[in-house]
Amino acid sequence: MSVYAASKAAIDQMSQSLALELAPHGITVNQLWPGFVDTDINAVKPGLATEEGKRQLIATIPIGAAATPADLGAAAVYLCSEAGRVVTGSVVKVDGGQHIRCI
Repeated sequence: MSVYAASKAAIDQMSQSLALELAPHGITVNQLWPGFVDTDINAVKPGLATEEGKRQLIATIPIGAAATPADLGAAAVYLCSEAGRVVTGSVVKVDGGQHIRCI
């Protein structure tokens, strides 16, 4: 976990630095942090191969639902749209509150 945590921290700091450096050029830099995303690739992961395993994981997500690729796409579209034009240096967590469990 230490290497994973260090790499995530590095990406976070790099994104914030890029957001600051590129802002004068009208370029925004943000991050999408997905939690569990309900896709076919998860079917091969231990514990998720069965519907019961998937239900148990989803039960740990505060909102009680897994994200979908469409949810991530909607967040990305927002950040790229006029509505998100002043959002920069931010992290958008698309995880149903899953990150809250780690607090």
